[in-house]
Amino acid sequence: MPSYRIHRLKPHLHQPFSVAPHVSGTANIKPRDYEPGPDPLQNPYLPTPALDLAPADTKPVPRTAASKILPLPPEIIEAPSPYAAFFALREEGRSLTPGDVLEAENGTLRIYKYVGFEEAQWVFAEPKSPLVCNAAEPSAELPAQPVLERGMTA
Repeated sequence: MPSYRIHRLKPHLHQPFSVAPHVSGTANIKPRDYEPGPDPLQNPYLPTPALDLAPADTKPVPRTAASKILPLPPEIIEAPSPYAAFFALREEGRSLTPGDVLEAENGTLRIYKYVGFEEAQWVFAEPKSPLVCNAAEPSAELPAQPVLERGMTA
C-alpha cells in the first residue's frame, strides 16, 4: 500500500492561503512554508481532542535542549489514495487543513485545497549571483543629470 508523507502548512500562513484565489494547474509551493510532520496537537487550526486525563497525567513534560533543536519525525500515513489518506487522518483526529501537502513515495505532491487535492511542485529559489560593481568607472547606462541650484526648475 502506498504511503504519504504529510507536510503541514505553517500556522501563520493559513489565513493568506484561505483567502488566496483558486488557480488551476500545478501549484508552486515553497519548502520553507511547510513543517514536515509536526505533532498535530501543535496545530491551532485543528480541534483539540477531548482527553480524559487524570490530574497526574497533565504535568508538563520537561524538554531538554536537544529536543528543542532536533526536528520532529515526519508524519506518514499509509493509504491507497490521497482521498483515502484524508479520511483516515480525519478519523484519527489528525485532519488535514487546506494548504497541507501529501508527498507520495515516488515524490509526487498533492496539495489539499477546499476543492480537493491538486498537483503541486516544490519551487526552490535560485541562488543570487553576486553583483560586481566597479566604482572607478561611471556607468554608461545612466545619463548625467543636470545639477540645479536652489529655486531653479528644469
